[in-house]
Amino acid sequence: MRRIPVSLHILFFCLSALFSSFTYATTCPSVVAIKDQRYLVVISDLHFGVGRTPDGNWDPTEDFRWTRALTGFLNRISQCGNNAVDLVVAGDALELWQPPQSDNKCDGPSQDASCTPEQFLALTKIVIKAHQEDFAAFGKFADNGSNRVYFVPGNHDAAILLDDPWAEVTKAIGSKSKRVFRVDTGYWVSSDGKVVVEHGHQIGEDVNRYASWPDIIRKANGKEYVESPWGERFVQVLFNEQEVSYPIIDNLSPETAGARYRMADRGLWNSIDDVARFIRFNLFETSLAQKVTALGGNEDPNKPPKWDIKFAREKKHELFSHALAANDPFLLALQSSDDKAVQLRAKLDFLANDSTNLPDDEVMLLCNQIAIRSHGTELCKKPVLGYLRESLLTARQSILTTHIKNLIGQPGLDEMKLFIYGHTHQFKDEVKSVQVTSSRSVKVFNTGAFQRLVDEHSFLARASAKKLTAIEALKSLTVEDLAPCYSAVVVGIGPYLPSANTVYWLMTEDNGQSGSFTLPENEECK
Repeated sequence: MRRIPVSLHILFFCLSALFSSFTYATTCPSVVAIKDQRYLVVISDLHFGVGRTPDGNWDPTEDFRWTRALTGFLNRISQCGNNAVDLVVAGDALELWQPPQSDNKCDGPSQDASCTPEQFLALTKIVIKAHQEDFAAFGKFADNGSNRVYFVPGNHDAAILLDDPWAEVTKAIGSKSKRVFRVDTGYWVSSDGKVVVEHGHQIGEDVNRYASWPDIIRKANGKEYVESPWGERFVQVLFNEQEVSYPIIDNLSPETAGARYRMADRGLWNSIDDVARFIRFNLFETSLAQKVTALGGNEDPNKPPKWDIKFAREKKHELFSHALAANDPFLLALQSSDDKAVQLRAKLDFLANDSTNLPDDEVMLLCNQIAIRSHGTELCKKPVLGYLRESLLTARQSILTTHIKNLIGQPGLDEMKLFIYGHTHQFKDEVKSVQVTSSRSVKVFNTGAFQRLVDEHSFLARASAKKLTAIEALKSLTVEDLAPCYSAVVVGIGPYLPSANTVYWLMTEDNGQSGSFTLPENEECK
């Protein structure tokens, strides 16, 4: 009888552990059990903000009000990992794009460079004062056993790349072990090079990307300023000014959903350039899975779509309008006859033929969405529908593939097997892996956000249950009304393969209930 090599027995054991992990108990999220491995846990997008107003109420822009949940989570993962845990906070731990309205006095030479490092330092101190207990929880975690904490800068807290703000953060954390680290490169890499973690705002032509990341300083007139991506201005113009009236406008997932309902209620905001760019942002951030209608067809799913990119660009603003839903307020704004709509169509006409700001991959994504809408497919010359049914994400996969290939080309990243990012607040990322060569793929996970969020479908269900319109619900629901669930990615790193699971930490701020890990499908988290 032929004997199975010992190494295969070990591999079978590991794979068995991996498959059993999908039915883990609520005590600890399981990953492949390999002796002496370290737990790796990745969270992102906590958005510690300015805290409370002088009267003791929460500032409308403050989204992180969950100290008990964070402390419970850190204690539990430390226990689960035998106090040998690498915790990576993958960006946007601090909310530095929503300063107190009275203190928002940045007046640099341009919209792209308006705040100085000193102004970001002052805001960092405000955030730290508002979240002393939260920062201290990270310090206590880092001082347990051999735990380590790594902060990867994101777009909302890019200023921690500067030494003075970071010094304030480490002082607030107060780790005696000094096992709290800033990831200066902008991406974290496991010791074996198999796992890479970044925030995600540098992927593709994201509206939040920095031109020379992780260098965020610009000089003008002999003075230093922190670069301001367009997304920062968008957040300050839309979300910061609207959260008094729409408390959960930026707690809807994707972020663009709340903005669409706000537009339906109040119309376009002032800048046509901003509206045009946001229409594009909306199209690319919204989950394709939410847009699929029955496509039909049994053609070869492996046959690539044959969109004619040049032909599609010639359709100008229709390339955008046909990719929108029939009841989308953006579409209604585009189709109106007032002066703003005319200017908006002209702006989109220009954007359609701007290959720098609208690359071919993004045109292909628009064409996919037009086909999914089942109207206007002649705009791009219709491909086989069987392919669209099986591969709706070609363009998004292409963007991620290009990004991951570029990372693999960096020193020390050529062994990457797992890529984890946050930023979009959507842990249900439809891209599960990308093919970087004919024989090699990289698995992709999204952290979602360690924050109370609600997807658009669940938001509308909540509104319906309360007999409210979407606009009424956006005005009346608060973040406390949302499910007390916070997403994370848990990874086991060993000699064979990294294995990962997306989990929810479920814990209320009520002292009467302890927290537990649960599957993302749990109805309590809808």
